[in-house]
Amino acid sequence: MSRWVSTRVDEIAGLGVRALDVEAHSGDEGDVLIPESHAEGEALYVVLAGRAAFTIEGDEVDAPARTLVYVRDPHAMRSAIAAAPQTTIIAARGKASPT
Repeated sequence: MSRWVSTRVDEIAGLGVRALDVEAHSGDEGDVLIPESHAEGEALYVVLAGRAAFTIEGDEVDAPARTLVYVRDPHAMRSAIAAAPQTTIIAARGKASPT
């Protein structure tokens, strides 16, 4: 097995990352990219393209391309919608440790 892997954003599920849940979300203006919920664990969102409008515990966060949004509180409610055409977000969340 190779010690590294490279892939395209639309094939991110095939990376085989084991320590994190990693997802890509894409859409056009008005599309829900991250439905309102809370993640189990911290989450880092990277806006690769377009612009996203995040709502975190009622706070609005405008996130143009190349913005990082880090949610420290694992219980914080969060959501994101595309605020521009061709918006893409990468979401990386810590996985729960096996007990």
